[in-house]
Amino acid sequence: MTELILMMTLRSVHVTNVTKGGLAAKIKDGTCTSMGELKSCTKAGTGCGGCIPLMDNIFKAEMKALGNEVSNNICPHFQYSRADLFSIVRVKSLDSFDAIMRAYGKNPNSIGCEICKPCIASIISSIFNPLIMNPEVNHLQDTNDRFLANIQRNGTFSVIPRVSAGEITPGKLIALGEVSKEVQSIYENYWWSAYRPLWCEEA
Repeated sequence: MTELILMMTLRSVHVTNVTKGGLAAKIKDGTCTSMGELKSCTKAGTGCGGCIPLMDNIFKAEMKALGNEVSNNICPHFQYSRADLFSIVRVKSLDSFDAIMRAYGKNPNSIGCEICKPCIASIISSIFNPLIMNPEVNHLQDTNDRFLANIQRNGTFSVIPRVSAGEITPGKLIALGEVSKEVQSIYENYWWSAYRPLWCEEA
């Protein structure tokens, strides 16, 4: 955990090579007083978008340290925190971004932003688990999730196989290898779960 915190401190936005200190300095000197200004000024969060939640945490922490009031609202389009919005979506069974925006957004016709769209996509996935390539949810994802790949600095992608709960069978491992050979790409296997792999004879 200490190593992770140190890494985040030294290099919080990998794609655009912006450090946490660099973001904090722009906030402390008054150059950036909003997330929009912080992105425009530093170019952080303008690549794959995966660093935006971390940027938001840094922004709120620095603004609070300066004595400013900090809102827990996920973005300017919703007057709710992520936890509140999660409960609303679950109780009301709202399974699309448009339905959620119409019912609880500040502007029912808003298309959202790069903060609330991935957040709501995550909430919808957690509750309803739709196919990520479904057009209703795919456009809400950040770049990596939208293309089922990991964007690199040079604009290329490495493909990331999705393994539910980190559990996989020998047959599925063979299938990943066969597909990898067919498309001549390099697969990166990420094990996000501590669950023991489920071994059986058939995939």
